[in-house]
Amino acid sequence: ATIASRKVSGSRRSRSNGASGITLQSVSSNGGSNTGIWLKDAGSGGFTVTGLGSTAASGGTIANKSGSDGSTSSGVGVYLANTSNVSLSNIALTGPFSNYGIRGDAVNNFTLRDSTLSGQFGNNLAIDEDAIRFGTQSGATNGLTGTALFEGNNISGGYENNISIYNYGSGSLNATFRDSANDQAVVGSQGVDLGGGVHTGNDGILIESAGTSAFNLTVLVDGVTFTAARGDFVQTAAGGNTIQNVTVQNNTFHNTHVNVTSGGGGMTISGGGNTSDYTLNYNISNNSFRGAEGSAIVVSTIGR
Repeated sequence: ATIASRKVSGSRRSRSNGASGITLQSVSSNGGSNTGIWLKDAGSGGFTVTGLGSTAASGGTIANKSGSDGSTSSGVGVYLANTSNVSLSNIALTGPFSNYGIRGDAVNNFTLRDSTLSGQFGNNLAIDEDAIRFGTQSGATNGLTGTALFEGNNISGGYENNISIYNYGSGSLNATFRDSANDQAVVGSQGVDLGGGVHTGNDGILIESAGTSAFNLTVLVDGVTFTAARGDFVQTAAGGNTIQNVTVQNNTFHNTHVNVTSGGGGMTISGGGNTSDYTLNYNISNNSFRGAEGSAIVVSTIGR
């Protein structure tokens, strides 16, 4: 394996090619433009930030990153591309960030545990700047595959969505959102106040899978506290030749957003497209809803 590491603006930026991987206790970077953690073509050996137990921010703090729109090397907290087996624990990402808190493409196997994203992530709705984003909407490739575990995180501040995952190639993803052994999972934010009673923001969690290749998606959202969303708290969208199995259970959806869009504030499970051959299975149970501007649960299967 070849591992290169250097100190840049107080941050540890690492790249690993090979099978041995790298493990760090913490990574910190405050200010400037350089992405705090940048991994591209880093192989399957893995990259792990452990922190100490479940101590908040013991995995480091990455804060206040500026950069031009669309950049992955600036204005981003963590950037991952064509990389497998990444695990981040006890990390604090504190905005403002010009682009994203975490941005990934072609990532396989990802864990985010007992971490916090707060402040503002992004400043441009036209390019879907979110707190966490994997893949590109209506693209041709996958953002995140394998196993994804989001547990015990407090995630807010996305200029558009707080978490978005887009997959348009072949493969599979098993994604779980839940509490950890030590921390409650919380998703929600008021967005950015643009004045005149208008706030940015869209969904808490948005996951799409489509395309001409077969993609198998399994999603479990279990025991999460959702606090505020201008759009949907949870939205899944199926198209093309995808198979989706979506389970949403034991969650609290109490919307306190000050500018909920008409029809927003609840949950949407959908499939669509006249040429689609998707399969959508869903199980929604034991959830509490409050504050939706319209139906709390919408299930739509257009073109089927």
